[in-house]
Amino acid sequence: MDFNVLGPIRVRHDDGSDRTPRPLKLRMLLALLIDSAGTVVSSDQLIKGLWNESPRTAGSALQVYISQLRKHFQGQSGLIETRHPGYVLSLSDHRCDISQARTFRFRAMAAEARGDLSEASLHLDEYLDLWTGPTFADVRQTTWLEQIAKVQDEHRANAQQRRIEIDLRLGRHQALVPELYALAAQNANRQTLWGYLMLALHRSGRSAEALEVFTELRSNLVANHGIEPNRDLKALQRQILEDDSSLDDRRLILGFPAPIAERRVTD
Repeated sequence: MDFNVLGPIRVRHDDGSDRTPRPLKLRMLLALLIDSAGTVVSSDQLIKGLWNESPRTAGSALQVYISQLRKHFQGQSGLIETRHPGYVLSLSDHRCDISQARTFRFRAMAAEARGDLSEASLHLDEYLDLWTGPTFADVRQTTWLEQIAKVQDEHRANAQQRRIEIDLRLGRHQALVPELYALAAQNANRQTLWGYLMLALHRSGRSAEALEVFTELRSNLVANHGIEPNRDLKALQRQILEDDSSLDDRRLILGFPAPIAERRVTD
């Protein structure tokens, strides 16, 4: 079966049929077990993830939910095992998007370390393509589940930013512009993304648009937060105004030199 949690919780049988549990508590429980698949999750942790304020009957209720989840996946022996002090989900015979994501992320890191930026970008794209929405999108009902999901969401944001940095170093600035416009609109306060958009526009011969982007960002930050853009973006604005030729050096992203492993990339 396929277990997917990088978005709404979805489970599909090998024959393509939907095996996603319908009750919310069962999907929440499944998300908690998948996040730590292969390791024991204590009953206390599961209770913390299922309720913000656990009822007195939480322990017995958890046992009922475990039983219902096992019944839902009947025929999959050994999927959920009882092990002190809780339970463990075994996905060794199944596919899980979190495990796939971890594999793609490590492959990207290895490729980048050996200076193969094209392969690193490819693996990061494979990683990002696994998401269909925010992690645990339909079950973030408790503080604990929200915190766990945010860890994966942060990995996603970092991978996305890293792939953009790599593509800028590979000279793919024109292809990045539409994506960066969309990301900037979705992330009004992530100044780094706006800076990458400015840089991609400038390198695409659209410096006037790059300066308009800076003006829009500054207006939003001042109006909504009472702050100015950070010094990197201010420096980038000045460099664009001066048509600074150093901005064409792909080894530089917002003023920071590329790691040594990436300096093999030339113009």
